[in-house]
Amino acid sequence: MDTINKLLIGPLNDLSSDLFRDKYNSLNQSNKKRLIELVIYKKFSTFFLDYVNKNNLIDLFDKDDFQEVLNQRRRYQIQSFETVREVILLDKLFKKNKLNPVFLKGVAIMGEYPDIAKRPSVDIDILFPKSELYSAYMILIENNYNGPFINQSQKEVFNYCKKRHHLPPLVGKSNISIELHHRITRPIDFIECPLSENILKNKKILNFYDQEIFIPSIDDLILHLLVHFSLNSEISNELKIVSDIKILEKKYSIDWIKFYDKINNRKILKSSALSLAIIKNHFEPKSDLKNLEKVFRNINLTDEITLIAFQKMISQNNELVSSKSFYEISRKDSLRNFKQFFKKIFLNKYDIINYYKISNPNFLNLFFFRIINTFDRLKKYFPFILRFFLIKDRNTKKLNEYRKIQEWLN
Repeated sequence: MDTINKLLIGPLNDLSSDLFRDKYNSLNQSNKKRLIELVIYKKFSTFFLDYVNKNNLIDLFDKDDFQEVLNQRRRYQIQSFETVREVILLDKLFKKNKLNPVFLKGVAIMGEYPDIAKRPSVDIDILFPKSELYSAYMILIENNYNGPFINQSQKEVFNYCKKRHHLPPLVGKSNISIELHHRITRPIDFIECPLSENILKNKKILNFYDQEIFIPSIDDLILHLLVHFSLNSEISNELKIVSDIKILEKKYSIDWIKFYDKINNRKILKSSALSLAIIKNHFEPKSDLKNLEKVFRNINLTDEITLIAFQKMISQNNELVSSKSFYEISRKDSLRNFKQFFKKIFLNKYDIINYYKISNPNFLNLFFFRIINTFDRLKKYFPFILRFFLIKDRNTKKLNEYRKIQEWLN
C-alpha cells in the first residue's frame, strides 16, 4: 500500500499521530494535494477532519487546500439536518396515504453516531413492497418532487424496475435525492431479491426526532451494508462502511458466527463475508479471526481475494469498465462478449433516461440523446476494447485481478 493510501485510511486504522505526521511530511507537494482530492472524492471529510483535530495535525496542511475538506464537512453538516427534516416530512406524507416506508442505510444508521453530522447521508433510500412502489412514486410527483422519468404510467415504471433495484432519484425543495426501492439487491446479481422480504418483515420502529419511522432490524441493516458494499458498490468509494460496521458491532455485541449461521443464500454469504474480511483484515489489525476462520474456509475465501478487494476499495482510479461487466465480457464466448460490448455502447431507453435525467421522455428527445450518447461511448470505450483485445496493458491486467473477485462470488 502506498503512503497516500496509508494516510487516507489512517483515521480508520487509528494510525498514531507521529506516524501520520512522518508519512505526510515524506510526500511531495503534488501527492499532498492528491491526498486531499481523495478525501473529497471518497466523501471522507467528516472522518478525516475529526481525526486531524483529535490528533492536532491541522498545522500539517496547506490552508487553501484543506479548505476543501472543511467545505465538504460543512455541507454534510447542513445536509444532515436537512435530511432529518426531509425524512420526517416523507414519513408523514407516505403514512398519511397508508404506505409503509422502510428507511435504509444512511438514515437507518445515522442515529447510531454520537453526532449525526459524523455520518453524512448523500441521499435517502426507502424500501417499499412492490405493490406500494407506484403509489409512493406518484405521491412524490404530486408533491412537486422532480427528476428524470416523471409522470410515467404504472406499466412504464414496472418495466423500468425489471433491471433496476430502485427508481431514478427524485428531488424536492431540500435538494436531497430520494431513491424509491422495490428491492435491495440488483437484478444483475439476483433474479429474486433474497433480502427485501426479510427487511420488510423484520422492520423495527425507531424514534427519529419524535417521529416513529421504520428501519431494518440490526441484523438486516448490517447484512444490507455488507452486501451493498461488495455487490451494489462493487467494493469502491465506500470507506464509511468500515466505521458503520465497527460502531454497530461494538454497540450491539454482534456474534458473527450466529449472524452467518442464519444466512442460507450462498452468494449473500460470500459477498457479506468478503466485506467483513476486508474490515477485519485491513482495518482491525488486532482482530481475533479464529471464530470467523471456519466461515471463510467454508466459502473458500482466500487472503488473495480479500487483498485484491481491499486494493480495489482504496484504489485511486475510476473504473472505466466495472469488474462485474469485465467478468461478463471475459468469458470465452465471442457472441456473449459482442452482446456485452453492444450493450455498453448502445444504451437502452431507460438507461438513456437515467443518464441524461430526462423528465418527460418522448421519441424525439430519446432519439437525440441516444445519438449523442452513442458517439460519446464509442469515444470512451473504443480505446478500452483495443487494449482488451490487443495490447493487454497494465489497466487491463488490473481488471483481470478484479475479475477474480467476480469469479469467486459467482
